[in-house]
Amino acid sequence: MSIRDRLTCLFRNYIAENNPDLIVRMEGNESMKRYISDKVSTAMVLAKRLKEQGSWEDEILDTCLESMVSDLKPSKFCFVKDLIERNFKKKYDQLSETGVLTYEIINIIENHDHLFEKHGFKDKEGKDIQLESEFTAVLFDRFENS
Repeated sequence: MSIRDRLTCLFRNYIAENNPDLIVRMEGNESMKRYISDKVSTAMVLAKRLKEQGSWEDEILDTCLESMVSDLKPSKFCFVKDLIERNFKKKYDQLSETGVLTYEIINIIENHDHLFEKHGFKDKEGKDIQLESEFTAVLFDRFENS
């Protein structure tokens, strides 16, 4: 398998696991394909340079994947998923067992994206206690008061 094919596969897997909300936001298979293709094409320039410098294939893949996902971090999806798992374990297990966990998390993100923007989520590294507190209240209302 070529480096391009491996990067495409790695990037798709990363998105599916960490940013499935991106797939929904792209609203269409062609938009997602174009996004992935553009990211991989950009990474191939870096891959070529690294190969010319004598980097190993695994190093090339790791470095290129990291450059491709840098603007997808931190993951809103992982943030909400972690909060549900830590604070509402029973509900997390129930949603997971019924196969609707991803769907539920995406809905929560879409309905409360303003909280991420309010706290500058994309610009933060580490924990934001206020954001966690506000999202925990949202989750409590959604899971405990429904």
